[in-house]
Amino acid sequence: MRKLIILSLTLMLIIFVALQSGCKKDNNEYADVIATADTIHGTLKYKQTDTAGTKVIGWPFGTATFKVITGISDVLASGVVNADGTFVVVLPGKLSGAYFSSLADEAARQSGTVKAAPETIRFMNAIQFMVDYTDKGNPESLFVNLYTLKSDFTVEKSFFYNFYDLDGTFTGTSYSGNIFNWTFTKGWGMVESYKINPTSDAFNSKSVIQAPAEAAWVNI
Repeated sequence: MRKLIILSLTLMLIIFVALQSGCKKDNNEYADVIATADTIHGTLKYKQTDTAGTKVIGWPFGTATFKVITGISDVLASGVVNADGTFVVVLPGKLSGAYFSSLADEAARQSGTVKAAPETIRFMNAIQFMVDYTDKGNPESLFVNLYTLKSDFTVEKSFFYNFYDLDGTFTGTSYSGNIFNWTFTKGWGMVESYKINPTSDAFNSKSVIQAPAEAAWVNI
């Protein structure tokens, strides 16, 4: 199966690929984390580039499967994509402790003034969203995420989901200039992230209740 894995530098920064691989670790001392399931209601769009240029169109591939994955192939949840691109997927309320990492360790890695409070917080953040579909009879897959886009269809802001095992905060400015302002409760929480300026890799990220209405689930 050909996988169209088209991740911009911005997205790579935002999902913290360097932070963790997303694969299960030997965190045998971590118990499973149980909180509340969260439901995503969305509508897929498709970013298309051809001889006429780049544009974002309605989902053109009919029914499909929307998957929430971590690592290479661990499927946390899945849902049906309808022909019009609408979908519903339920993020699970229980996750294996093996998926979690110490947020205090991440604060130490970021350095600067970044702090996790309380220091015992663990979190799981390396999830991605994949759509399996059929194009002209051929099975295909692509990664999507929730974005707001600029007028040239590049990413303005990205939105992603973390799962926390406690209420807490993750705040401060890292040594490299990344700004964090996360305030969250146990379970799933959304974070908005964007590059601070086009000449720097530093990003600003904060907890949000939901993405704005203009955000779209789209491939980049």
